[in-house]
Amino acid sequence: MHVIERETANFSHAEIGAYLLGLWGFPFSTVEAVAYHHTPQSASDAACDEVLVAVHVADALVHELSDPEYAGQLDAACLEQAGCSAMLPAWRQIAAEHVARVHGDVHDASLLSDDRPPRSSDLAAA
Repeated sequence: MHVIERETANFSHAEIGAYLLGLWGFPFSTVEAVAYHHTPQSASDAACDEVLVAVHVADALVHELSDPEYAGQLDAACLEQAGCSAMLPAWRQIAAEHVARVHGDVHDASLLSDDRPPRSSDLAAA
């Protein structure tokens, strides 16, 4: 979507969102996370902080789960740099479960396996 926005309007929802957040006085890390959530390595000094990683992963997983053509949009180098690439399988599982609960279907049913790592909510219920 952001590519089409750039081609047709010469700006994207990420840029408009970041601009508004800046006007509203949000912290720079939040503004930057919104601005670069499609291209995290383009952020200042290529720093993939927690906010940017969270927004990037959430956006990529939503697209990946809703349309398999979007698979592979995650920036593996950013996740590695942030030290959280090992968490990706668990995050995929959590996202798939959430989508399944909300919408009732997931394009890749294998994402709903029971071999995911336990979450704190699982441990509290035990």
